[in-house]
Amino acid sequence: MRKTVLDLEESKIREVANAGMGRSDVLAFWFGESDEVTPEFIREAAIASLRAGETFYAHNLGLPELREAISAYASGLHGQVGAERIAVTSGGVNALMLACQAVVDAGDEVVAVTPVWPNLTAQAQIMGAKLKRVSLTPRGGAWTLDLQKSCWTRSRRPPAC
Repeated sequence: MRKTVLDLEESKIREVANAGMGRSDVLAFWFGESDEVTPEFIREAAIASLRAGETFYAHNLGLPELREAISAYASGLHGQVGAERIAVTSGGVNALMLACQAVVDAGDEVVAVTPVWPNLTAQAQIMGAKLKRVSLTPRGGAWTLDLQKSCWTRSRRPPAC
């Protein structure tokens, strides 16, 4: 395995989750996963799909019918979003990693406003980017970003500070 991956800091969320899994006296707030079982009609649709032999590769971006339905839904919320701009992944972390791979090259500078979900900074590091963390600070009941303290210039490019 690449040294960059081996050197990633372990997720504290995963540590807490591992300690709490299987315990009935702990509320599972760690993954953002529902505490409800997947609805019956969805489970039945998955079973029917398997029984119909739908076990082969689909389009790389996801089933066209699903992408069209997502396009219609998203367009109702945000204005026109074409199905050609939709990609269906197996989960949120996969989607974020694909997005990171699409825009970040090794050596790029990536700025992360923290606190932030550790997966977002890890993905940039996996891609070989130089990570700069800029911390939000609580002030007057709100989170603020002190651009002077964070060593940013008016051009919004991080200087070497």
